[in-house]
Amino acid sequence: MFYDLKTYTFRTFNCIQEAFYPEGKKVVPIFLQVYLSPLALAIWVMDDGAKVSSGIKLGTNGFV
Repeated sequence: MFYDLKTYTFRTFNCIQEAFYPEGKKVVPIFLQVYLSPLALAIWVMDDGAKVSSGIKLGTNGFV
């Protein structure tokens, strides 16, 4: 069994994409704290994080 999902794209999110890839390279924008709520951080840790010693490690894959 499989599910076929159709999603929409919104041009209003283009500014976020352009902030993360200003010259074709992924960077962390200065306004990240606006989008990184405690819930967003928890989801990031559960998705791409790992426990390391007494802290956590976050997968960032490609940030400079």
